[in-house]
Amino acid sequence: MKHTSISVTGPATVAQAWQRYTSYDQWPRWAPHISSVKATTSHLDVGAHGRVYSYGRVLWVNFTITDVDDRAHSWSWHVHRGLLHFDLTHTLNPEATGTRAGLQIRGPALLTQAYKPLAYAALRRLVSAASTQDN
Repeated sequence: MKHTSISVTGPATVAQAWQRYTSYDQWPRWAPHISSVKATTSHLDVGAHGRVYSYGRVLWVNFTITDVDDRAHSWSWHVHRGLLHFDLTHTLNPEATGTRAGLQIRGPALLTQAYKPLAYAALRRLVSAASTQDN
């Protein structure tokens, strides 16, 4: 298993980015590789589980939300399909110019490295200006 982390900074406020995280309906707006999310709850909640679909419904992974801290603006989830398992922790921190979004990934080295560009692009959109993401 490999641990890796990335972070990006953008002009969105922590509150804007947190709302984009906590509502599954928002995920396809900031994560272009996500087509839809089907879950047992409509918002992040510890113990909630479901499936994230990518590229239509061609690819999918199951997930379970393992931690949510509204005050710290952080959350974690376990993502899996078959023998592949990943643990991801997301954080949001205020910066002078907006918000820093961080992501820690623990999983198989090759797939973790392959996921980094997708995650980086998604986080850039997550913390982008509100006018481009929120309708």
